[in-house]
Amino acid sequence: MLKLLIEKELKAFLQSPKFVLSFSVMSILIILSVYLGVEEYHATKNQYETARQLAAEDLQSQTNWGSVYTRAFREPNPLMIFASGVQNDIGRKTIVSKWQENRLQGSLYSEDSVFAIFRVVDFVFIFQTVVSLFAILFTFNAINGEKESGTLQLTFSNSIPRALFISAKALGAIFALCFPLLIPVLLSFLIVVLFGVPMEPEHWLKACAIIALGLSHFIVFILLGILVSSSVRNSATSFLVLISLWITFVLILPRAGMMIASEVIPIPSISELDTKMEAFSKSKWDEKMKREMELYEKYNKTLETLTPKERDAKSAEMNWDIKEESEALQKKLDAEIAEFNRKTNEEAANQQAAQEDLALWISRISPSSAFQLASMSLAETDVETKYRYESAIRSYRDRFITYINQKQKESGSNNGFTIHFDKNGIKVHGASSMRLNFENMPVFQPPIQSGLSITEKILPDIGLLIFYALSFFALAFVLFLRFDIR
Repeated sequence: MLKLLIEKELKAFLQSPKFVLSFSVMSILIILSVYLGVEEYHATKNQYETARQLAAEDLQSQTNWGSVYTRAFREPNPLMIFASGVQNDIGRKTIVSKWQENRLQGSLYSEDSVFAIFRVVDFVFIFQTVVSLFAILFTFNAINGEKESGTLQLTFSNSIPRALFISAKALGAIFALCFPLLIPVLLSFLIVVLFGVPMEPEHWLKACAIIALGLSHFIVFILLGILVSSSVRNSATSFLVLISLWITFVLILPRAGMMIASEVIPIPSISELDTKMEAFSKSKWDEKMKREMELYEKYNKTLETLTPKERDAKSAEMNWDIKEESEALQKKLDAEIAEFNRKTNEEAANQQAAQEDLALWISRISPSSAFQLASMSLAETDVETKYRYESAIRSYRDRFITYINQKQKESGSNNGFTIHFDKNGIKVHGASSMRLNFENMPVFQPPIQSGLSITEKILPDIGLLIFYALSFFALAFVLFLRFDIR
């Protein structure tokens, strides 16, 4: 009996004119989005390789260790084709040097702001908005529509159990709507292969997982449609209710989370952080300059009490003492500024992380948010991408500075000038134009997430999708048992 009921539902869906139209629209959108994603990936990859080449050439042209700098770049991920996430929102490069803090700069939207208006239409967006809307259009009258046409009462004249009927409704809708979507998905995979996207086995596994999440999200909205249709007597009313729920789940709740969290946990802006760190740095530099002036005044007073011959003999010794104390002050200053900046950035990062965690958990009230967040985590284009890269860049900067300081110490170079101190005086040589030897210079390595850490991250979202699906079906089942079929 269940098989016959499922076949009936399949025929009803597949023979419907709206199925052909909606399936065509969804197929075109999925294939087109993947094709555009492939083109965007290749363009981003070419920019990445070109920027790295230019950075290497720029590094080789530098001539003194005192001002050497390099660049670190965020490598494009081929899974951005399916889930672009924050790929275009965060920066793609940063300068690594002794003289400035590291923040990713140069996002696509900052360089070409028009793209921020017309956001990327990727696989996740299509399943989150378009496909879920079609799920509602197919199921808003799944139960009450049959009652209005009179077929529901006719069906139950054959003594069919209601539990069997509602199960067949759900399974028939899922089979009829989900399996045809696998055709454009497979075609999109073929496009990825034909256009030479370097997908490793782990990338394919994650892509398949994103597809499975998309279909799960689709099923949630199919079951939501059946739930509302079995609880509302009029199909027109159920359509309005479902559209309202769709707007709430897809458009309102994902954005409301951030709005609520920003009020509960406010964080300072980047300009406020920069102002705070600059003010501290200026105060420390003023302290250093004041201390050096006191030293010079002290030594000048000492020299005034000496004869010209004694002054000449004492001057070189005093210059040596001033130089040593100035270096000690400089080291202390650099350490204090670096520690203050580290603590300031760490406090701001902790506040921002707490705000984002709260925002994301609030938004997870919506199954659409759970699907989007899990897909972004799988594609490694989630909101933590920025922090992973900046953490890796900070670690690289420490190694880079250690390397530069060692090279500078070996060469005796200071900002392009070679300075030799001894008790006979100071000797300064001009800037060298010789090429520097960057052998054994540390290389920036992109952050790598383990499969276990990604799995742990997406498990709550997968659990939420399963919870929503089971809850919607269970409610539909209970409500249909009380549904008046007359």
